[in-house]
Amino acid sequence: MDRLSLEARKQLIELLLRQSKEIKEIYIGSVDSIADEIKKRELEGTAYQYIEMIDDHLRNEALTVEDKLIKLFDEGLKISVEAGMHQSKQATLSFLKKAHIDWKPIERAYFRANTAVVEKMKQRTIKGLNLSDRIWEKSQQVRISIGQIVQQAIAEGEHPVKVAELLERYVRDGANTFVVEYPNMMERMPLKMDLSYESLRLARTEMAAAFGEGVKEGAELNPSNLGIQWGLSNAGNACDVCKQNAANDEDGLGPGVYKVENLPDYPAHPNCLCYLSEVLEDTDAFVDRLIEWNRDPSSQPDIEQWYQKEIKSTNHISYQSINWTQELSVSQTTSNELNYHHQQLNEFMKTNKREKAVLLNVDDGKVLFEQEGHSEDQVILNKEFIKLLKNSPPKSIIFAHNHPSTTTFSSSDIDKIIRYPSVRALTLECIDGSKYLIDGKNYSHSWKAFFFGSKYDKIYNNIAKKYPQLNDSSIYDVWDQFVHEVTQEISKEYNLIYKKVN
Repeated sequence: MDRLSLEARKQLIELLLRQSKEIKEIYIGSVDSIADEIKKRELEGTAYQYIEMIDDHLRNEALTVEDKLIKLFDEGLKISVEAGMHQSKQATLSFLKKAHIDWKPIERAYFRANTAVVEKMKQRTIKGLNLSDRIWEKSQQVRISIGQIVQQAIAEGEHPVKVAELLERYVRDGANTFVVEYPNMMERMPLKMDLSYESLRLARTEMAAAFGEGVKEGAELNPSNLGIQWGLSNAGNACDVCKQNAANDEDGLGPGVYKVENLPDYPAHPNCLCYLSEVLEDTDAFVDRLIEWNRDPSSQPDIEQWYQKEIKSTNHISYQSINWTQELSVSQTTSNELNYHHQQLNEFMKTNKREKAVLLNVDDGKVLFEQEGHSEDQVILNKEFIKLLKNSPPKSIIFAHNHPSTTTFSSSDIDKIIRYPSVRALTLECIDGSKYLIDGKNYSHSWKAFFFGSKYDKIYNNIAKKYPQLNDSSIYDVWDQFVHEVTQEISKEYNLIYKKVN
């Protein structure tokens, strides 16, 4: 592996090690809270009553574990995809800089691809379950396993404090504690040997898969790519499938080197530690070709094709003002202010390649609050931002923001108008100058808001059946249209007015 691919693999391994510790801590914290409650109730003389009603606490802890795992997985997917694209991105930018060619447009293309791959990983289904479904399934182990231990221990006459200590030892040491000290109990309870193991395995598998998708998409964006190398783990215990993948030369590119479209499924199995890296043209030779292409595009047709697809298509178009008075029935003052801030959002993307959100007053267009995203990431609303959304009068806010991509509103965008009665409308500025609008003037907040996430996932999965490209490298040819259709359907479901306004 070269330096860049080693850096990419290092990023993935560090993430997996960090997640292993964090997942273990999530489960320890959850079980400790139950044990602490039992001890507290024992001091108060109400431990047995609490244990009889422990199901409610277990359900709440399962939800807490689920929420923490989702946040951890979301962060991990972004890091994994970025790591997978690291070699491609850094190599391509280096080539362009050496050839004195503007590199900023292709950097935007990498950002757009990164965002789409992360969303794809969240929504991909295995046996009918997307990632959030699989996380929910793993989080239920707290409720099931801890419930079994408590019920069985009490049935056998254990003191509540002893039960609490058993829980604390189980979450730290695994079921081996029970095998040695309570062999009869283990016979009656098919406990997981490690409460957090299933979540750990899911994390390793999903992060590796996201890394692999990042490598594949990076290879598609890299004009110097010759193939993708399947490398065996240096742990020395590769399975037969992985050994075959590392030896195969059906594409004639060398052992274990594949064309992007022919790369075997990665990871090959749960806990697979094999790695992927790109095989690239010789640096000096490719830079010479870039320089020649810059002089005469027809001299290097493959690079010209790459340029037309990946660079020229990402350039910005000139800014176009919108008649927001007509679109949203707002005052001319508000329309002028909204156009001004959309232009600022457009310029912000050119310079910073990240998201920004601005809250405007519906009546006069005055800025109420604004916040920038961090690095190449979406805006994570801070406490002041959320407080304003919660406490402002109904339908008094226009939520304007940008996407450094060409994709319409995401589910998290739409959630703002569903969740907060103060939001009258969402407006969106995309990297190509296109603008989208969701108007909530006809939307009434109700109990349906609580089911927005599951409703969005259902519509997403139903429409995904029309797009087989979502499962291969041509996903980016259909991604914008696919998300557009999903947004159309979810808007109908909630009586929202959704449209592209230019």
